[in-house]
Amino acid sequence: FLLDALKRTDFLRVFVASGLYDLVTPYDMTVHVLKRFNLPKDRLRNITIFTYQGGHMMYLNPEAHRKLKEDLRLFFDSSKPKTQ
Repeated sequence: FLLDALKRTDFLRVFVASGLYDLVTPYDMTVHVLKRFNLPKDRLRNITIFTYQGGHMMYLNPEAHRKLKEDLRLFFDSSKPKTQ
């Protein structure tokens, strides 16, 4: 479903957060799946991937939690329409 949505909309943006030591959803597998999406480069730019120190629940690491929160804030701020 995500692939179809990305193909159909040029405005959809995706934020992917991965723990470096995640054994449930490994970072490498996430990158592998996204590369197989076979999207045009302009749509690939709509996918943002971040990695953080920690496992599946990387946000339990206080430093990773702080960084994740900041990265999400920047991601959402950059999605807002620019005012004149």
